[in-house]
Amino acid sequence: MSHDLVVLFEHPEWQKPLFSALAQRQVRFGVCDLKRAAFNPDSTPEAPLYFNQASPSAYVRGNTRAVPFALSLMRSLELGGARVLNGSQAFSLELSKSTQAALMQRLGIPHPRTLAFNAVDAALTHWGDHWPALLKPEQGGSGARMYLLRSADDLIRLLRDQPNLWLPDNLLLLQE
Repeated sequence: MSHDLVVLFEHPEWQKPLFSALAQRQVRFGVCDLKRAAFNPDSTPEAPLYFNQASPSAYVRGNTRAVPFALSLMRSLELGGARVLNGSQAFSLELSKSTQAALMQRLGIPHPRTLAFNAVDAALTHWGDHWPALLKPEQGGSGARMYLLRSADDLIRLLRDQPNLWLPDNLLLLQE
């Protein structure tokens, strides 16, 4: 194997301190820029250890393809025997606010009332009259694309006027 570690990333500026520290310590590392990459799921991993630095908010920076690619790559690497720090299970949890809410419920951790939805009428039926509420993307990060809604009409109007809010995965959440 030519590398001891491969860093998976989509935001090169965030990685500069890590790359510098690895180089100073003479770690044999490779990089995989998730914005423009390819992999063969039949091949053996090129390193015993991978470090996933992908961000759920990649789509906010125009890197929509990085997240699904990262998840698929990590699953393939794990099946091929590589260790992946912040691997597919951890990253899947990071990508899903509804799964995070379900886990908090299971662990008995107080958390805001949450409703995941893919259709406005279904959201309104299940949410009832619990306004105000926050609208959030299921896959988010860094507080991106959150809106305070004071009424059902606000929700209807916002999603009618900004249909791109459904992206990247066509799943949204209402939260207390």
